[in-house]
Amino acid sequence: MPVTDWEQIVNEFGSFVFRLARRITGRDEDAEDVVQEVYIESTRRQADGVEITETAGNFVFDRELDESLFSTEPPSGYDVETRTFPKQPDPTSAETKLVLTPKVGLGPARFGMTKDQVIKVLGQPDDTKSNAIGGQTLQYDTRGFWISLGADGKLRSIACHAHPDHAAPAARTFAGKTSDGIAMSASRNDISRAIGPPNYLDERNSKFGKFTTVSYWDLGLEFTLRDDSLIEIHAHPPKTEQ
Repeated sequence: MPVTDWEQIVNEFGSFVFRLARRITGRDEDAEDVVQEVYIESTRRQADGVEITETAGNFVFDRELDESLFSTEPPSGYDVETRTFPKQPDPTSAETKLVLTPKVGLGPARFGMTKDQVIKVLGQPDDTKSNAIGGQTLQYDTRGFWISLGADGKLRSIACHAHPDHAAPAARTFAGKTSDGIAMSASRNDISRAIGPPNYLDERNSKFGKFTTVSYWDLGLEFTLRDDSLIEIHAHPPKTEQ
């Protein structure tokens, strides 16, 4: 059915769009601009008569399907490219319980590694995208983290994140923790008890909740919390490696 309740759309999906935009732009202000543009474009399309339909919310993921339902026969002279959906790992498996160590890396992946070296120790990513620093970002959404490579092709930053219930079906919340024992959904007090007082603290209220940024410059760590629940960890290499 057509969706006309735009306030409901913003409340339900605005937080997810904001967090995705912030991960890409790196700034709250730019992320809020992106959300506004998405809202304006959606409103314009409805005004122009473009039907926007509701997204069903009762999906069943990780369900065995009859492959014959998806069989196709290409037209004469054409080939069909087959792409499989990434297999979902067990969220409690040892594979997903990686440890993020400040100034070192994530599990066996180390700052300064090349793309081939990262893939060798972590496996193939779910997707690869160009990033704002002239390199590539290896997106391991099924394991809850992204690996960003600089223009020189070396590992420059790591982002571990939590995904909301309405994120893409393949997305999973990072099941690991930092070497200090900090995991997703930790509170600001949990972080302070584990590491100590931060070098920088910023709090911002928005229509998507209260966002807190907690930075530890010496460790190259930045934590983002929404309503006092950890949703993202950014890790950077020592300054000599940047």
